[in-house]
Amino acid sequence: MRKFVPVILVALILSYCSRPADNPVPNQPPQTYLFVENINLPVGGKQVFHWYGNDVDGEVVGFYIAADDTTQKTYTTRNSDTLYFSSGDSIAAHLFCVWAVDNLGAVDPTPACIDFLVANTPPVIDFVRGTLPPDTTLPVATFYLEFHDDDGDATIMGLEYRLDYDSTWTMLVKDSVTGLVPSEVTIDSIEAGTRTVFFRVFDEVGAKSDSISYTWEVIPVVGDILLVDDAASYDGDVYADGIGVRPYTYWNLYGNLPYSPKDMNYIVNHLGFNTIIWFTDNQRTYLDKFFPYLQAYLDAGKKLVIVSPHIANISADTVYGGFLPIFGAYAGVDTVYYRDKTIYYGNPVYNNAQHAYDSTFTYPTPLIPSVQPILVCYGDGVGLDSTAQVIYTLRDTTCNQFTWNYNPQDSTCNLPEPVVGWKKNRFYIFTIPLHQMNQNSNVPALIDQILSE
Repeated sequence: MRKFVPVILVALILSYCSRPADNPVPNQPPQTYLFVENINLPVGGKQVFHWYGNDVDGEVVGFYIAADDTTQKTYTTRNSDTLYFSSGDSIAAHLFCVWAVDNLGAVDPTPACIDFLVANTPPVIDFVRGTLPPDTTLPVATFYLEFHDDDGDATIMGLEYRLDYDSTWTMLVKDSVTGLVPSEVTIDSIEAGTRTVFFRVFDEVGAKSDSISYTWEVIPVVGDILLVDDAASYDGDVYADGIGVRPYTYWNLYGNLPYSPKDMNYIVNHLGFNTIIWFTDNQRTYLDKFFPYLQAYLDAGKKLVIVSPHIANISADTVYGGFLPIFGAYAGVDTVYYRDKTIYYGNPVYNNAQHAYDSTFTYPTPLIPSVQPILVCYGDGVGLDSTAQVIYTLRDTTCNQFTWNYNPQDSTCNLPEPVVGWKKNRFYIFTIPLHQMNQNSNVPALIDQILSE
């Protein structure tokens, strides 16, 4: 039997087979969307932008972005960025645009753009009150700074400083871990002379504060001997005469105490001094502030000579009792017989607990007060352990309650002759003011001998 194909079906098949191919639908470019907070007001120079794209017939694979100059595009696959804009000293207009790009390379012909105004406030800087270095320093100085930005202190990115002889600024930036800008700056190896230092801070958009400055005097380091004048009432040459022709650095500390402990430590331990001679008078001194750094100095095997009638008082440990290590363990003191007792004019101090005419002495003897009236010299008398060596003791000519051998416990004269000069290793201590003990003109010889040992 012959099969018949329906006429309608045949017509449909013929029609399908003869129909020409359809033209493909053109690729549609993506759309771009951009947003940012508080953009309608004058804003700070730091702006965070967010954007995204949408493509009806594909997918968005990236973006072009441009700030101000739309001919200078940058490609990115990110959906946000933080940009910085400057405003100078006034309000400035800025533009930011984004173009989405799809997977076939089509670029949004109508980018998303934002016009906005920037009014950036430069930061300000100042020295922390009461922290400036003294009028005269050795070649190191630490400065404490405080700064603020009305746009937010977090916008401050760093500071810059330079000395008057520098041709460029030294930059210190915000720490990446703590997020803090350094507020304490130590400058060392400063050239001697009248110096001026300048500081300024800068923010995220590069706006700089006005600079602040400080001017002071820097003395040079000469030789490896440091003579520290910590006496308000003495300006003589006894110690300098003992140093003689040796090169040395003279530092008048009285009134020139560094504010920063860093400076104290640097001066004692990092300026190349191998001998320090430190003398005070009867008033309270700055010596105790340096004890931790002087201990480190002694640990390095260097020579230290302290002349201070006040040392027992300032070495007292007010927390745990007894004495601080520099007067105890470092100096070999185990007993203090008297503090701040009078040495009479003409009352001799003898070497090594020997009598005045003993030929075995190794240091100049006797030392005799050279300043009148009678009640001028004071000192501390101590007893030592076996690690220390006696240099000078004080012998009474009479015994009463104003002199050294008097024992207030039993009202007798049975105290031993107190030690007023001794040494332990390379540490020498004198609890009498040597500069007031030079009637025999032999204190310079004592200093010379110590330096030669």
